[in-house]
Amino acid sequence: MDLILSMHPMARAWLLDGPLSSYVGAFQALLERGRYAEGSSETALRAWSHFAHWMAKCQVSAEQIDEALVEQFLDSHLPRCDCHPAALRTRSGLSASLGHLLALLREQHVIVELPGPSGPIAEELNRYNVHMRDARGLAIGTREDRLVLVGRLLQCKFAGKAIAIGELQPEDVRASSQPSSRGSAAGRIPARSLLRCGPTSDTAGPAVTQ
Repeated sequence: MDLILSMHPMARAWLLDGPLSSYVGAFQALLERGRYAEGSSETALRAWSHFAHWMAKCQVSAEQIDEALVEQFLDSHLPRCDCHPAALRTRSGLSASLGHLLALLREQHVIVELPGPSGPIAEELNRYNVHMRDARGLAIGTREDRLVLVGRLLQCKFAGKAIAIGELQPEDVRASSQPSSRGSAAGRIPARSLLRCGPTSDTAGPAVTQ
């Protein structure tokens, strides 16, 4: 089913003729790679459509999008929104989908990366994120969940010292893989999928694989 064709004509026009039109194809590909449920994909596209409509009214380009602009949309526009009824107004759905938008625009170098933490653990997590994105094609939400899990594991085991993946034991992974309060699938990744013995390097690929 073509979700864009099934959208309300007004919402579809906001999406395809607005300031985010150049990135709709990449967003659809991201949803397909992540195997999002049809309902979740429909919500995401409607969220982008509403945001694009507001951007057009405010004369904002994609290159100007950042966290502050998203907060302005959610905190100032949404509570008093008088857009066409086709506009998605669910804050949770809008917030999640616009988080994906920010991540996608940064991946495509449309907007600048946020300054991130530095150090061995941060570098390891960055390699793992690139691996999940490029080699595994995992969705942004899935990657974020797994980065939280792996970051917790590395922080508990290697805080303040060099990372030596070969020192990790299955029980270390299982201890950090207990389901989180969010109940995410990432909290249930089996130990064997997170361990790979051997030293890390920029050329050998991520030390933590899945």
